Amino acid sequence: MLRSLLAPCLLSLVLTAAAHAQGALVSADQCAQQRLERCQLAEGLEYHRIESSDPAERVVHVLVADMSHPGLSVGLTEPDPSAGLQYRAMRLSTFLERTGALAAINASYFLPFAGGSDGGDDYIPQEFAAAEVSGAVYVDGETVSPVDWETDRRVEAIICFEPGHAVLVAGQICPDGFASGLSSGPHLIENGEAKTPRQRPGQPEADPAVPGPGGPRTAIGLADNGTRLIMVVADGRQPGYSQGMNHAALIELFQAYGAHDAMSLDGGGSSTMGVRGETGPVIMNRPIHTRVPGRERPLGNHIAIFAVSE
Repeated sequence: MLRSLLAPCLLSLVLTAAAHAQGALVSADQCAQQRLERCQLAEGLEYHRIESSDPAERVVHVLVADMSHPGLSVGLTEPDPSAGLQYRAMRLSTFLERTGALAAINASYFLPFAGGSDGGDDYIPQEFAAAEVSGAVYVDGETVSPVDWETDRRVEAIICFEPGHAVLVAGQICPDGFASGLSSGPHLIENGEAKTPRQRPGQPEADPAVPGPGGPRTAIGLADNGTRLIMVVADGRQPGYSQGMNHAALIELFQAYGAHDAMSLDGGGSSTMGVRGETGPVIMNRPIHTRVPGRERPLGNHIAIFAVSE
């Protein structure tokens, strides 16, 4: 079982935390180059790398952010309708360069989309081309993308942010008082309980009960009454390195981190995690766009951690 496999890894991360007092920061460059198991990237922000080989080879990357820390804030990609849709598609490294964010992951499902040929440049969207996302997105009180239950039926839940706190609830409407939010899915954990799988014809991987290694995955969850944000990217489709995760494995990982709510985000070739480095963005995982390991895909939008003091 994944839980029995992950437990020693997570226990090791907890035990080594005492050796890294606040202020003992590790650069993203060093963390990635040395494949360190645990790095404190900023006060209140940690990166974890989890590797396993049973039941399948798997490399998982986790960012844990203390949203109650006064030096951190969470932000979503600002809309850019200048090309005719809600956003301009942007690689995660470009997003980090332009915004100065400490860290970010990919977020919503998006259109138009074509995966492209192996190693080719015939994918859609190209960087900075027009893109729109599936499901509701709100940024600083503005509705960027409306409620939409038909375009992508994996969209089941929404994560909503206010300073120092977040909630993750079913549906696509944020509770009163939350100005920013992003919907996605499937909904993995609700109020501490794993969600019952829904059968979706033609979308077997949306079913958490599906066996097998799964694929590249991005997901997000909350712990500690919504003050601790857990962002997960699992590498996949790369035999000899990492096959990926299915949703059942994601659920067990979030439960091991103490998450009471969690949902999937866009995955596959979109799955990307990046951190601000000393000289530029550092991609912490190994994306698999157009079947090329390490190649980034232009994304519809992103979820990011920012330093408040900057």
